[in-house]
Amino acid sequence: MYHTTEELLEFINGYYECAIRSSKVPLPDSGKIIELDLDNRRIDASLNLKMIQDCSLFFTENYDDLNTCAFDLKRDFHTLGHDFWLTRNRPSTYSWEHNNGLVWERLFEASKKFGTAELYIGSDNEIYHKQ
Repeated sequence: MYHTTEELLEFINGYYECAIRSSKVPLPDSGKIIELDLDNRRIDASLNLKMIQDCSLFFTENYDDLNTCAFDLKRDFHTLGHDFWLTRNRPSTYSWEHNNGLVWERLFEASKKFGTAELYIGSDNEIYHKQ
């Protein structure tokens, strides 16, 4: 099955939104833990590219299962992008709706293969990815 560019962009946007909203990071100068936001910060170009590559690869490899979720369960691709971020970074939470179905299980296993994507703020106030 083929996906549309709009579906992929919706998935990527959901992933970005969840990555920013769900990340708590230390400030580089004080170590104080804050909720990450884009106020006066931007995503580093290499992180931006990595996020797009990860989302595109996951989306393409798992499109049939994602489409099943979107069509059968009335979940939009934006929300499914959230699920990908949460599952790859907190696999014990099993973000794919805690559903025991085979589709959800395959998406869960596929998410774990991408490893974690921990974000941090650099001394230049840009957002980076720990590798």
